[in-house]
Amino acid sequence: MIGARLFDGDLDRAEIFSLFFTTGIAGAGREGAVSINSAALALGRPFETVRRHVNALIARGWCERTADGVRVAPAVWRTKGTQRAMDLLHDGLVRFLADATAAGILRVPPLPAGRTFERIDGVRAAIELTLAMVGRHRGALPDLNDFAVFSAVLATNMRRLEAYPQPKGPPPPGTRPFHPVHALRVASIARYFGMAETTVRRRAMAMVGPGKPLIRVRSGLLISVEWIASLDLVARGDRRHGTMTLILGRIAAAGFPFHVPALAYRIGRPPFEM
Repeated sequence: MIGARLFDGDLDRAEIFSLFFTTGIAGAGREGAVSINSAALALGRPFETVRRHVNALIARGWCERTADGVRVAPAVWRTKGTQRAMDLLHDGLVRFLADATAAGILRVPPLPAGRTFERIDGVRAAIELTLAMVGRHRGALPDLNDFAVFSAVLATNMRRLEAYPQPKGPPPPGTRPFHPVHALRVASIARYFGMAETTVRRRAMAMVGPGKPLIRVRSGLLISVEWIASLDLVARGDRRHGTMTLILGRIAAAGFPFHVPALAYRIGRPPFEM
């Protein structure tokens, strides 16, 4: 959501900028730079696609070329918008870890002595986890915009299932345990990502149908439970889950307070806006 709104709904550009951003965080004194070729390899994207977006980022002042490659322009780090985005990214990661820990998905590791989890740790981990998730599922959802639409529907279906676990009447075929009351409207997705509603509708409808990720009901969109099940089977044999394990290990080593995650918030628990 943060990336989409920063780049007028262009999630491809947001993804590419995110890589340069996290490289800058990891680099000494935020001097980290990466070549376009390395960026393309890291993201699994065509070189020409990355080069085109990098040129646009440079033209808009978001990035600059150096002798070592491309980096985030120094002035960008100092803007209020960047600082606000970093706070939101950090708190979004805290919410994710808090919910995953409470649900028993993550085991609580021992807290390392003498290390305090900082905002820079949260921002870096938030971006790296997002990029890893996108990369892991690119085989099933190769277009980043489709991945975003699907993720929004999945997240909303799950949130509404928690709020309304037993609606009256049988669910539509293939949607159990979801009902129409759990559906998400296209207009809400467009508003959340700052994208044109016609664009979101076109992409969403292309994912509706037999053997596809989404099911359309009168009240909006539901995920296909059968499609999710097939995705899970593929993901179990995907070695890239190891990348996420490494990131979570670094989060623990950086001193994240898994015993009381709320202690790590900078602004507070971000609301779920859809």
